[in-house]
Amino acid sequence: MRTTTLATLAAMTLAAGSALADVVGNPLTITATTASGLSATWTLTPGMGEWSNNGQDWSFTSGSTWRREFWAGGQLLGGLSSLSMNLIGDPQVHVNFTTFGGSVPATFTFSSALLTFAPITGGTADASAGITLADIDGDALSYVNPTSPGNGIYRATFNGMDPAGTNYTSFFNSGFTASGLGGSTSDSFGPTTVPYSVSSMSAQFSFVLSPNDLASGTSQFRLVPTPGAAGVLGLGLLAVARRRR
Repeated sequence: MRTTTLATLAAMTLAAGSALADVVGNPLTITATTASGLSATWTLTPGMGEWSNNGQDWSFTSGSTWRREFWAGGQLLGGLSSLSMNLIGDPQVHVNFTTFGGSVPATFTFSSALLTFAPITGGTADASAGITLADIDGDALSYVNPTSPGNGIYRATFNGMDPAGTNYTSFFNSGFTASGLGGSTSDSFGPTTVPYSVSSMSAQFSFVLSPNDLASGTSQFRLVPTPGAAGVLGLGLLAVARRRR
């Protein structure tokens, strides 16, 4: 009888240490738009990727010949030459891509799904992102600009999807410009303690890309439950069990 009780408590403790996340919506939605109003959207659906870890983690990685183009009004707005994404149940959101511009500046927006999980209070969060530019058209200038002044190119959000929810951090608020053949930049924030309850998270890249150039992005956004929380819960459950025997 005691063995059964301890096994049950162990299982409950293990479950308490996991976020047991769920994915709300399509894992990733990518939209390209121009100042003239042309727009095209491509969606990364759950069926395009793979589930693992008993359905808690989802991932997608494009192949070496993979390519997606964004067309509207007979005009190529740009496209993607590589893409990878991970939605991890403990929980984490990773988005990585390489995009290429068309003949005019275009705004590219990468919006992740909403990753939901049991509320975590006092967890530790961190985020990081990087951008690499490559000049393709030979004008020795490439850039990514924010879609509006002060609005970060990368945004990590708790309890909703940008622009709703609570912004945890944002990067590249002034954009990034590279001369010559190109260049790279990166930023990070955390780890920091999150002083409120969190039950969902999402990530977004949004930027204006210079014509006929390449921009690659990498990112990681994660939340770790309070260290020892599962252990404390387990000790409490054991104490209750002893009082009942």
